[in-house]
Amino acid sequence: MNAGAAAAILSFLFQPFGGSAAAGQGILPLECTVPDAALADVREPFDLAMERSGEAVLIRFDPTGTTHTHLLLRMPECRTVPLAGGPLPPGLHPMSVRPAGARLVAAARGPDGRPEWWYSPDAKTPLAQVPPATDGRVAGQPILSEDGRWAAWVQQKPGTGLQTWHARELLGTGVRSGDTAAFGVGSYEALGFDQGKEIMTLARNLAGILDVDTRFAQVSGPPLRPADVASQPGTFRRLRSGWFAWDAYRDDTPWRAVWSSGGRAGRYDIDWSKMISHAAVNPSGTYAALSLDTRFGRIPAGGEALVVVRLADGKEIFRKKLERFTRTRVAFLGDGHVAWTEGGRVVVARVPEWPQP
Repeated sequence: MNAGAAAAILSFLFQPFGGSAAAGQGILPLECTVPDAALADVREPFDLAMERSGEAVLIRFDPTGTTHTHLLLRMPECRTVPLAGGPLPPGLHPMSVRPAGARLVAAARGPDGRPEWWYSPDAKTPLAQVPPATDGRVAGQPILSEDGRWAAWVQQKPGTGLQTWHARELLGTGVRSGDTAAFGVGSYEALGFDQGKEIMTLARNLAGILDVDTRFAQVSGPPLRPADVASQPGTFRRLRSGWFAWDAYRDDTPWRAVWSSGGRAGRYDIDWSKMISHAAVNPSGTYAALSLDTRFGRIPAGGEALVVVRLADGKEIFRKKLERFTRTRVAFLGDGHVAWTEGGRVVVARVPEWPQP
């Protein structure tokens, strides 16, 4: 391939969807790469704590693919910090994360699947076992509090349809608990816990979001249910002034993301051939990044893509084709950097300050 053809292909791949753009638009300047790594499949805080701290968790497998380690990627230095491991059971396990390397891992020990929880308050401290939830099935997975020192979860009472909420200090003696019935009928899952204000954020019936005051067992403020989207607890993010959510599943219509940022509502519809693998929004609520997978796996030309959308008007201002089966996660590190996995490495690019409408 000659240089002119290569330049034409690169120009096409980095053009914004919908045509040409003014100088400086449609391009994400490369900031750095992390070789032999991928963005880890972890439970990110719904309150954008990782984005605000400029951090993301990566995973790196050994050459045989049998063992793995985790890294904390920090911006703006593009620095990686190893996360101390621990004697976990074999395999990958659900992990809730908070800034500075706080982690809560929910593992299962075979062959009976006995639950085990492992916790570390920071990057340097090895994961160590802490008591898991007992006498009930955890709805979703346990999450870490805002300060990274408490676990919060909802569990089902054995033999009943009743659920209870719980919060427990992981290296201390503090405990909180109560029945979810006080907050209305429904199936609940914990999203977050503000240990200072003792406010727990719950998802009700998958898509409804409500804050509850655990001191007085009452709902604090009006509940929220994002409209026009089939979101779930893992596909909802709260902004300082608004929220962002995307489809966890959709069958009969195009997949979409919806939001309310600074009092302005918006919506972005994916074309019929694609579905949303993962999404992220920056702390200021100005841009979202979406990882798109092919919706119809047998279509060779389906392809995958990374797109960046401006929330002020829902316009797609960047699109990049990805190889099939990339299925990357995406992450904002602060307002000005976005990361994704491509070609066996993590790519970090700078998001220019495109003009707002």
